[in-house]
Parts: sequence; C-alpha cells; structure tokens
Amino acid sequence: LLFPLAGTAESLAENLIWNSAADSLDGWFADAWNTAEGYSRHLLADIGYDDGASLYVENLQPNDARFSQSVWVEPDTIYRVSGYVMVEGVPEDGYGANLSIEDIYVSTQGVRDTAGQWQYIEMYGETGPDQTDLTLMARLGNYGSTHTGRAWFDNIEMVPVDEVPAGAMLA
Repeated sequence: LLFPLAGTAESLAENLIWNSAADSLDGWFADAWNTAEGYSRHLLADIGYDDGASLYVENLQPNDARFSQSVWVEPDTIYRVSGYVMVEGVPEDGYGANLSIEDIYVSTQGVRDTAGQWQYIEMYGETGPDQTDLTLMARLGNYGSTHTGRAWFDNIEMVPVDEVPAGAMLA
C-alpha cells in the first residue's frame, strides 16, 4: 500500500475508521518510537474540531509518538485518508504532525504550527491485490524524524473513492 501527498476531495462513502470523531479512546491505541516514561503523552483532549474532544499527542522529549488503529480494507481499492490537525511547538526541522500508514514511508503533509487553528490534511492510496488490513497512524513525528511539540487530531476518515481528483497523486 502506498499513500503519497494529495489535494482535497469529498466522498459520501462509509468511513472505515472506528470512533473517528475521537469522543473517546475506543478503537485507538497509543504507541511511540521511544516508550520510556517522560517522552510522550497520549490523551483524550477536551477540545475538538467541531465537538468537544480530540486525540492529543505531546512529545516532551524528541520522539515519534502516535495513536494507531487497525482497519479492514478491500483489495485493489482507492482510499482517501483525511482529518483535521492542530499543532503547536513543533520545531521547523521536524516532520510535524501527520496521518500515515504503518510500515510505508509516505504520509500526509507534515504540519508544524497551525497558530491555534485546525488544518485539513489528506492523502490517497490504493491497496494491494491481496491486502485486507492496514494500520492508520495519527502521529507527531515520522520514520527518522523525532521532535517535541503538541498535536490534536479529529474527524479522521478513511473512505473508498472511485477516482483520485485532478491534481492529487496516487501510488
């Protein structure tokens, strides 16, 4: 499965993400590159994009920390992965907050500071011919990019689409 950077699109298809509005931590599990105490915090925050809650990741020490969710998918299907992120305190040399798929090296654009505003991020990808599952990550950091800062994630979606919009990339 490959997911490159992409533009915007809308779809009315069913969202495959369990608890995408992040009104609880149900369906999400916390993980990090460095799991030692004092490196990262994973919480349910009392602020959200359009409601009162979101997933919150804070790296107190340089780290790649995330909330993850296993998702059942259909083989040979194009998906749009999207969500809203608010970020602060991330250094310019770090990748930033993003949505990505475990074990591959592409993700949404990394976001470093949103000045207290929510920012929409998305990407498109196609599953392999025998693929039936993947792990989606809402993360602060990336492979080979550890840093400090805070990120809130909300309204995360993964929906099948018939085609990729003009100007968007698919791999």
